[in-house]
Amino acid sequence: MELPNPRIKNGKVSTFYSLELCTKKISAKTISKPTWNNNEIRNVTIRSLDSLYYNPYNQNEPFVVPHFERGEKVALHPKMIEGFLLFFNACYIIAPYNKNEFPAPHNPHFEINFTYNGQEKSILLYWGKYIADGFVYTGEGSFIEPSDLRFWEANLKLLGLN
Repeated sequence: MELPNPRIKNGKVSTFYSLELCTKKISAKTISKPTWNNNEIRNVTIRSLDSLYYNPYNQNEPFVVPHFERGEKVALHPKMIEGFLLFFNACYIIAPYNKNEFPAPHNPHFEINFTYNGQEKSILLYWGKYIADGFVYTGEGSFIEPSDLRFWEANLKLLGLN
């Protein structure tokens, strides 16, 4: 994957190269970061993928997901939708998503689902990373706090569930 310098946060964000060693072919694919208009997004939900997850700072005390409810979907509050879009728009691409690079206990923690222009979309959250359309995006800074868990908790609070 070739990343422009400085990194571009929106529009064409990268070029992904595939090598076919047997045929000695190189193919290039332009990667464009998805953009969503808040007015076109429908049926936005978030769900936790597990009731607790690994705490790298204290392995004996995993992070507990409040109101897990066996992985049921929870509506995403309109303020949280707006916040999600702001954070995602400020992120840049870092790598293609390879599920094998996120083995347990480092699986994505939450999933956001929504309908956009009649198509179902799914975004995975892992700490401060967003996994969308087969690529991993992240923002600036280090993610010592589990920002995905805090996002979940803030949504519960806005919905009056916490």
